[in-house]
Amino acid sequence: MSTTTTIQQPSLNLTLQNGEKIFFHSDVSIEADEIPVIDIKGIYNPDVTERKALAEHTFKQAKRFFAQPSDRKMVVCTDLVEEYFGYFPMARYNRNGKKKKDLMEAYNWGYNPKFDPEVGIDDEPDECVFNILWPKDLPSFKETVYEHHTQLLTLARRLTKTFALALHLEENYFDKYVEEPSAAMRLRHYPPQEARIGAHTNFECFTFVTQDENAGLESTVHRVVNKAGVERYSYPFFFGFNKDMKLEAVPTCVSDDNPMKYPIVSSGEYQKRRTEMAKKAV
Repeated sequence: MSTTTTIQQPSLNLTLQNGEKIFFHSDVSIEADEIPVIDIKGIYNPDVTERKALAEHTFKQAKRFFAQPSDRKMVVCTDLVEEYFGYFPMARYNRNGKKKKDLMEAYNWGYNPKFDPEVGIDDEPDECVFNILWPKDLPSFKETVYEHHTQLLTLARRLTKTFALALHLEENYFDKYVEEPSAAMRLRHYPPQEARIGAHTNFECFTFVTQDENAGLESTVHRVVNKAGVERYSYPFFFGFNKDMKLEAVPTCVSDDNPMKYPIVSSGEYQKRRTEMAKKAV
């Protein structure tokens, strides 16, 4: 007579940077083909060749930046400003309080109306825009990465119109929320590793990720591990609302029987709280 033995996978308890506690029955990652794929080419159809060229240029800029000596990168370290911009040193942060720190370094920058095709303020001083720290010895670095940023900014605005329609709202409902959005982008560098970048959620409404041929991103709540045996680079783009806009439930999602569940705060207040939590994760 045959018998069947059931092995219970060990549980995994995580505390995310936003204070939320996540409980898993297993630490096994979910395969990428289990993530739903949605084709959005019907709402935005740019020149694919140009998009690919922009992505390649960004990869080159990332490699230039991360190849600098550590002391040069630390000149633009994020610790020098309140915002979540600048350089994040290698193995500096520990998202989940585990034994090993996140084996990753990054460079973050944010929205600038000078590079927004819908605004285009020519005389806006760069230094006044969110205290973004830029490397001084990498010619064309800023201009090149903003070319990529601008393309994703345009796509993100178009996508908010689709979200509005899906929520049974007027197509332009979110237009006022994204006039000068919180649109940040990050260059990331992962050396070969076995330990994962800690499980986390992103700050904003949604994220686009450009990555090289080396896999590593795991499902939401997501982690990253680079087992390819070579350097890995990726460039997430985080898109959110104008910082002064109040975040409250849209009218089609609340009723007398289903009232709002969360207090109303501005987008900027929420981001500031998440940024402070993230910078404490060392």
